[in-house]
Amino acid sequence: MREFLAFTISGEYIDVAVITESGKIIQYKRILSHVGIDAETIQKTVLSAIEKYRKQYDVAGVAISTAGQVDSDKGIILYASNHIGGYTGFEIKAILEAESGLVVCVENDVNCSALAESWIGSAKAVKSLFYLSLGMGIGGGLVIDNTLISGHSFSAGEVGYLPTTQGDLESVGSIHALLNKVSDLHSSNSQWTLDKLIKYYQKSDEICIQAMDEFIEKIAETTTIISYILNPELIVIGGELKGHRDFFLPLILQATRQKMMPRIFLNTTIDIPEKIQHSRMLGALRHFLLNETTLPEKDFLQKIAVKKHELTAGEHKIADFILVNLMKVPQMTISEIANQLGLSEPTITRFCKKIEVANFQELKMILQGTQVEKQKYAVMNKSLGTTRQRYEIDLECFDTIENEGKIQEFSKKIVEAKQLYVIGSVQTRDLMATVQRQLSGYQIHMGYTETMDERSLQLISTKMPILILDVEKKREIPTVLFQYGYFVVTTSTEHYKKYEKSAVYFNSENTVSASFIMEYMLSALVEALV
Repeated sequence: MREFLAFTISGEYIDVAVITESGKIIQYKRILSHVGIDAETIQKTVLSAIEKYRKQYDVAGVAISTAGQVDSDKGIILYASNHIGGYTGFEIKAILEAESGLVVCVENDVNCSALAESWIGSAKAVKSLFYLSLGMGIGGGLVIDNTLISGHSFSAGEVGYLPTTQGDLESVGSIHALLNKVSDLHSSNSQWTLDKLIKYYQKSDEICIQAMDEFIEKIAETTTIISYILNPELIVIGGELKGHRDFFLPLILQATRQKMMPRIFLNTTIDIPEKIQHSRMLGALRHFLLNETTLPEKDFLQKIAVKKHELTAGEHKIADFILVNLMKVPQMTISEIANQLGLSEPTITRFCKKIEVANFQELKMILQGTQVEKQKYAVMNKSLGTTRQRYEIDLECFDTIENEGKIQEFSKKIVEAKQLYVIGSVQTRDLMATVQRQLSGYQIHMGYTETMDERSLQLISTKMPILILDVEKKREIPTVLFQYGYFVVTTSTEHYKKYEKSAVYFNSENTVSASFIMEYMLSALVEALV
């Protein structure tokens, strides 16, 4: 199992840990601790630690969680407060990679905490999480389907800058602001801590009660705004409130209930879970691993960049559409993209070939493969899961049938006959309705049934190619069909052997096989028509 170096960089300290890719911390150490850290000190300290630990471990990469606003694509600090001198504009990724020769990934510290929570914390079973961090300042991180949402300019989740009637939220709603307010109003000259404030509040100290009530109101307003705009399944409140769950959570829930629409409140979980030790470093590693899975996608984008000067105006439109909709394209059909862009399907096919991709189906598989890899990391320490196994099986089958040329041969029969009859199932009904619309655009008539009784068989012309999608159950194929040109997609080994000359065997009992086979067949049809 690979081992990584992870760092946490703040304005007051730098921590380092050796962590396996499953999230197990092997070694941890605080390597620097003083106020007034600057960019030069960070560079020297981190490089020294990398050199030291590489002598003990086979380091696969470096993951960094840092204070400041971060361009995580380029690894540049876009903005940092004066707590870290010379840090704004610091190209930390490029500098460390050049010096160490290792791959370095950098992400904002609050975003890292959000990623850790979604990976191994209370949010690992939810689809959408907003992580609200309360401490010296206020920050936020949004994770949807195991993906960190950074925003157009890497500032998504910056709720600390939300305006209020008294200034921005951070200046009036952070723990730092709360303690400063109590200190200014209270006669006690001693230093105020959160523990001390809670103690005085429970003793009915009027100043502490007023300050705390105003603080809770601000947090309730913030969670309400987050829920109305983003509607996450879970809002995790982290930072300095962790460890004080029993005190703060009832107050926050009570105040939020009074502000939020009942339906939304009942469908939103707000929690202050137990603290994850070294969450920022774990989240930095999570970011590294997720970023690592996009490498196939980056290779594909490089292909587009290299060939872009050779593309026609229409092909430029296709390239731009794909770049903006990387996650959406694998769920779309070639006709849907063509209609949306006002282009022909053959234009999309030619575009694929120009960027050295065989056809539209292969294009989808490239992008789909990246998403499958991301799901792999979402189930770390567990089995790869049915989704990944299913795709691996189907992709292996595709290699086989492409070599055999069965789909291409059957597609030519459809083009010649200008008609197709499909025997499907309830599971394939929606898919076939889409296919029927697509084929009609090429003046190919498609009949469809979900039964193989005598009446449906009488409707089939002896010259009509027949496609049988044996997904729902392993059906016997009537002998009357043997005289027709037919093609079987089956999940039954016995059926495959029986009808081997015209059958394709998929060992997965779900609609993904039907979907894949139809997309492949449609692609072959388009090429035959072109």
